Amino acid sequence: MGGGCIRRAREGLRNTDLRFGLLLLACFTLPVVAVGVLGFSIGLRHMFFLHAPLCLLGVYGLHWAVGVHKAVATGAYALVGLGLLATVVDMVRLHPYQHIYFNLLVDRTTPGYLSTNYEMDSYHRTCHEGLMFLRRRYPDTTVYVWDDWVLRGQWKLLLVAERPRVNFVRKGADFDILCGGRLQRKMLKGRRGPRSFADALFVHEIYNNPLVVVTAKVTVPEKTRHLAGWTETDQGVTSGKLLVRDVFDIYTYTDRRALGYVKDDCTGLDPMSRLFVHVYPTDVHDLPKARRQHGFDNLDFSFLQARRSLARKQCWTRVELPDYPIARIRTGQYNTAGRIWETEVVWPAGEAGPASRRSH
Repeated sequence: MGGGCIRRAREGLRNTDLRFGLLLLACFTLPVVAVGVLGFSIGLRHMFFLHAPLCLLGVYGLHWAVGVHKAVATGAYALVGLGLLATVVDMVRLHPYQHIYFNLLVDRTTPGYLSTNYEMDSYHRTCHEGLMFLRRRYPDTTVYVWDDWVLRGQWKLLLVAERPRVNFVRKGADFDILCGGRLQRKMLKGRRGPRSFADALFVHEIYNNPLVVVTAKVTVPEKTRHLAGWTETDQGVTSGKLLVRDVFDIYTYTDRRALGYVKDDCTGLDPMSRLFVHVYPTDVHDLPKARRQHGFDNLDFSFLQARRSLARKQCWTRVELPDYPIARIRTGQYNTAGRIWETEVVWPAGEAGPASRRSH
């Protein structure tokens, strides 16, 4: 009997279709068995080569169903069509992140489940969306983003004219973009769900899992106004009228609606802290709609953003002011520990003897 089985097996293997089908089955199952038995720790992308034998096995199965009976063939075609339609709908809905696809066999509804159990975006394509969000929200502002190597790769996809508006720094960053592996490590560290990012400026989710999160590390600058064409010397800044003597002397000008900042005994640390400029209008309706609830225009900026100079232990910079009537301005410097110094100036500066009040 044993010899007969062997002979029948040999005869069966002479069938090209059967032999090819067994080969495909081996190509699909043996790698999966090897991973399970040997305990390899690899990502799904390392098993993409299994797609080819899996698809061919599916075609063989469909061919078999068509040959069984007409009703079976109709059911098989309908099942394949519904499967393709469901996948196409998901691909369209996920665009441009259709590579982040999970089938119905995986829990796609529990918040944070996929991020803490599966690799979501190994190619960090979602990081580009975080950069584009900042460019759309602050089109006229140079933004400073926490330096991450994956962001630098996506930065190259920005238009050449837009790239100088995005700078990567390790100190004094305005924004942090969490995406790709870094975002997943944050999720895994504390098993945090999407609600942990309720205060974020921007969150994009797929299957109730965050893909990219943009947060503000400091006060968000609404605008940064550069003063092109001014002579880049301390004399150019101090040519205006002195308003306040403080940590920085503050000047204003008759031909420009601007404030100038000068410090004579400047150290390397002075330009590292950001300057805040809160402009209070005489009429709150002159403010942009997004700022009316705050009551003042926010012109916060850093020495790195604006035209600035450092020479002979002296540092100076300037910021342009809005055109609407101004009641007062509160300005100073701050860092992550809080405000370092601040002062208040009553406007208009063009009038004789403008009142000012210092506070620390």
